[in-house]
Amino acid sequence: YKGKKLFPTAKVIGGYDFVGEAWDGTATTPPLAPDPDPIDCGGAVVKDGCTGGHGTHVADIIAGAQGVAPGATLLAIKVCSAVATSCSGIALLQGMDFALDPNRDGVTTDRADIINMSLGADYGQPGDDDLVAAVESATAAGVLTVASAGNGSDKPYIAGTPASAPTALSVA
Repeated sequence: YKGKKLFPTAKVIGGYDFVGEAWDGTATTPPLAPDPDPIDCGGAVVKDGCTGGHGTHVADIIAGAQGVAPGATLLAIKVCSAVATSCSGIALLQGMDFALDPNRDGVTTDRADIINMSLGADYGQPGDDDLVAAVESATAAGVLTVASAGNGSDKPYIAGTPASAPTALSVA
């Protein structure tokens, strides 16, 4: 659903879609199709538009009217598939860069204060992927990254990347 303007709003002040609506991460996936509208239709389409996917749900928990930080504003940065559970490694890195410089002018004074990633690779070590380096760069710029450490099932010792980054706030 890309017809109705659902952003920006007073709550979702900016964002970007780095994957598009059709990319699914499989061997036969359509190519990434970035566009400036981050609103996805990963959830059900309702009368007035999309309900959103997992990221929309997490954003509501964080900054919705009944969330833990209802006064917060958001950048909606879409880096995962709207039709599958895959996230694009390229889009993840581009999304981290976007969070550090949303207006892309080379100045990071408009950066996000916190990056939340409810995603990750199971059993990852800090040196396993470039996303950990991006988390460390964000920290150096003054941005806290909160990342999921427990999306890998009900098994002990599952913590992955980017939650294993030395400066990430890892949440299970």
